[in-house]
Amino acid sequence: MFLLIPGSAVVGIILSKTGRYCPLHAVGFVLSTLGPGLNVLLDKDTHAGVWAMLQIADAVGGSFLLPTLLPAVLASLPEKDVASTTGMYSFLPSFGYVWDITIPSITFQNRFDAVSYQISDPAVRCALGGGRASELSTGAFVQALLQPVKSQILDAYLETLKAVWHGAMAFGATALIAVAVEKHVPLRTELGSKY
Repeated sequence: MFLLIPGSAVVGIILSKTGRYCPLHAVGFVLSTLGPGLNVLLDKDTHAGVWAMLQIADAVGGSFLLPTLLPAVLASLPEKDVASTTGMYSFLPSFGYVWDITIPSITFQNRFDAVSYQISDPAVRCALGGGRASELSTGAFVQALLQPVKSQILDAYLETLKAVWHGAMAFGATALIAVAVEKHVPLRTELGSKY
C-alpha cells in the first residue's frame, strides 16, 4: 500500500492535465479487479515476493481511483451543490469502509466454517469455529500445531481466502462494468460563483 499516496499524486496530476477521468477509472478498476483475482492463484508455498507484487497491483488500482472519483461526481453538478456534495462524499467512504471490513469478514467466517470439516482434530476445529478463525489466524497459533493438522488448517485458510478474493474481484468487476456506461462530463477550469 506504500504506492497508494504517491500513485494518487501522479494520477491527480494526470487528471488535472488531461481532464479525462473515465480512462483513469477504467485502469483503476481493472487493477482493483485483477489484484484480488490473481490472489486466487496463490498457495501456501508461494514466495513472498509474488504476493507482494499482487498487493502492489491492487494498491496502484486504488491510486487511480482515490483522486479521480470526486472530480467525476462534481463535474456535472452546479457550483452551488459542490460544497454539500463534497461533504457527503467525505462521509460515504467512511460508510463504505465499514462494509469493506464487514462483508469480507462474514465471507471469511462462513467459508471457514464450511471447509473446517477437513481439520481432523475436533478440538482444534471447535476452537476455530463460531467466528474465531480470523482471530486465531496468527502465525504463532498455526506454527504451534503439529502435522497433519497444521497443513489442514493452512489449506482451510487458503480456501477461505480464495472466497474473500472472489468477492473482492466481483465488486471490482461490477464497478468496471459501471465505468463502461459512465458519461464523461468535462471538468470545469474556471470558478463561476461566489464559492
